[in-house]
Amino acid sequence: MFKKYLAALMVLCIVILDCSCTTNNASQSEDSSIASLGLEKAEKCLIPTSYFKFSGYTLESAFEEYSEYVNSYFVSVKQADNGLLLEMTEKQKKDFINRNNEFIEKQLKQFTEYNDTYKYVGDSEYKTLEFYYDEKIPEAIEVRGVWAVVNGYGMNYILKNNTTEWGVHVTIKNCHTGKVVASGTIPNETVSYGENEWKKSYE
Repeated sequence: MFKKYLAALMVLCIVILDCSCTTNNASQSEDSSIASLGLEKAEKCLIPTSYFKFSGYTLESAFEEYSEYVNSYFVSVKQADNGLLLEMTEKQKKDFINRNNEFIEKQLKQFTEYNDTYKYVGDSEYKTLEFYYDEKIPEAIEVRGVWAVVNGYGMNYILKNNTTEWGVHVTIKNCHTGKVVASGTIPNETVSYGENEWKKSYE
């Protein structure tokens, strides 16, 4: 159930980066980027390979995509052995997290509006998410309303804490019974479920 969504999630993550952005020339030098930001102090944050693996990216494709937004959200973007090294000012980081939150809210609104019995519970630390829905959910709604939101939580947690040790605990519950269908902590565990798990959640 989980793995088949990765390709769709990768496409959606590209859409996330494209939202509300003005394309910049990625070939501009780091020095000129800092100058254009008024020499505001920047910090480095490593986005680990595990994040991009969950998102369906290769490190190379992530580098190419993120490099397009130097100046908008990043001072510089560099490939490292264990991930993607983003250099950001505090303002850029806040803007990027806020942009992610706007996207998350949009996806969750579509999720809950699709069916008035669907709901979610999240936390301000970007560590836990609970989703209430049923087996009749369309794949497109599940990819956007669940896994894209998990993806956004993961990125925000990494940026907020400047850590490579990230994890989002995801619980899927039957919206009719409240029983757990599946749970696990992404990316170290796979949240896997199908017909049998849905059936048990009605018992």
